[in-house]
This record gives sequence, C-alpha cells and structure tokens, in this order.
Amino acid sequence: MAILEEPIKEVLLIKNFIAGEWVESKGEIKDVVNPATDKTIAKVPISTKDEIDAVVKAAQEAFPDWRRTTPLARARCLFRLKELLEENFEELSRIQTQEHGKTIDESRGETRRGIENVEVATGIPTFMQGYFSEDVATDVDEWLIPTPLGVFGIIAPFNFPFMIPLWSAPYAVATGNCVVMKPSSEVPLTQMRLAELVDEAGIPPGVWNVVNGGRVIVSGMLEHPGIVGITFVASTPTAKYIYEMCGKTGKRVIAQGGAKNFMVIMPDADVSRTIRALMTSFFGNTGQRCLSGANLLIVGDDDRFYNSFIQSC
Repeated sequence: MAILEEPIKEVLLIKNFIAGEWVESKGEIKDVVNPATDKTIAKVPISTKDEIDAVVKAAQEAFPDWRRTTPLARARCLFRLKELLEENFEELSRIQTQEHGKTIDESRGETRRGIENVEVATGIPTFMQGYFSEDVATDVDEWLIPTPLGVFGIIAPFNFPFMIPLWSAPYAVATGNCVVMKPSSEVPLTQMRLAELVDEAGIPPGVWNVVNGGRVIVSGMLEHPGIVGITFVASTPTAKYIYEMCGKTGKRVIAQGGAKNFMVIMPDADVSRTIRALMTSFFGNTGQRCLSGANLLIVGDDDRFYNSFIQSC
C-alpha cells in the first residue's frame, strides 16, 4: 500500500498527442510498470514509422502560423503553462514517483527544476531582439536576425521524465519552432499529463506533439527530412550514434551522454561530511543520475572511512 495517494488508479491506455488530438497508435502495446509495486499502471504503444511521418507532418503544418505569432504572444502561452504546472505540481510529482520509482522529494525537486525552465523561456522576447552593427568593415554593416527553423525532435530519457524534456521544449516553442517529443516507453505518463496541460495552456495544435515508441521512432526522427534538429539525453554510446546520424542528415544536434564521476577520497577528508555527500551522489534518484558517482577510490589505508561507507550503504 502506498503511503501517498497514487494519481494513476487504473490501467491507462496511452495514446499519441498529434495536432492537439489524442490518437490511438497502430503499434504493439507494452506494459508500464510501477517499480515499487511491480503492478502494471498503463499500456504504452510502440508506434510505427508511419506514425512518425504523421506527427512530423502535423508539426510542419503548424509551423508557419506559429513562427508568425509574436514572441510576446508565444511567451503568454508559456506563462499560462507555468501557472498550470504550479497548480498541478503535486500530481506531476506523484506521477513521476509512481512510474519511475524515485522518492517523492526527488520528484518534487525535478518538477521544480522543470517549471523553472518554462519560467526562463517566458523571457525569450529579450533574446529574440537581434542586433545591427554599422561599419563593421569598410562599407559593410552587419545584422543578426533570429528566426525560427522548423520542427525539432526531443528524445527524452527515463531517469528524469519531466525535467529533461523541459530543458529543450519550452525554448524551442518560445522561439517559434514546433516540437515532436518522444518520451521513454518506461515512463510515458508524465509526458502524457504534460501534453494535457500544454493543450489547456492554449499552445496551438501541432506546435507540441508527443509520439510514443522505441528504436523505430528514434530512427525515424533522425532520418526524417522534416525535422531540423534533435536534442537527446541518455547513454554515451547512444549519444555518439545520434550525433553521427545527425551529422549525416544535416541536422542540428544536442547529444548529451553519460557523465558518471570518479570520487577520490584523500586521507584528510572529513569522514561524516564526505559519506553524506557520497550517499546522495551514488544512490540518489535510485542511482540513475547522469552525474552520479560511479567509482570510489580511497587514497591511503583508511579502514575507518571504508567501514563507515559500507555501514551507510
């Protein structure tokens, strides 16, 4: 029995969010399992290549009107989204805990960081101003005019299903672009709820889309000529592959891989403070942080530190 009330009380059939509509996928269905109880809480589709074509088409069709929308009007949509995220803060946090397994405090921290990204994106009009420099060389003036590019694909990891997609999506949308989001099939419920709030915030159909799936969808996003850029966070080998594929297809890319850390403990380290820091680094977020500690090296023969570390584990 959960100590906190769980927001997902019955098994949900997750659909794709395309052009402001919830569309049932034609692909195979996979169980979404609460790792704390081993109970199925949702069914997520493994969408097909035809479906990535459909979602990109929807985003492309929405792009001309959205790019012509003023930066101030786009920012107002994000202001409204930020308000809705605040109003649904606890529900969003509990969904993350229910589908991922992290503690509720960790989920609340993630929700706060995600909302902060939306908040920062509301200030985009300032960054969209561009500049003009006269006589930068003989008879040469220089203009910089920021312009929207098109449709961006966002490939999200399983360990931070709320925060990491919001590292990219609000900024892309605020600058007049459209997005196609692919959540991890392990944790799709958070993005489903986020899409509902995006729709409620008044962001037009086709600007923010969600397509569920696995490798077929990822490959489809990397190869699709209608997607101009990709953002990605996951393992280093996969990041290298995505970086190479985007280079071949001429896409802009942010490919962030793993960043596990080596911890070196010197003989003069404060034992209690160091151990507290190590517990958070190694085991926080169930050990699934990109920047977590992965290897521990104790310099010198320090049995006292070693024994304290083992006991704390």
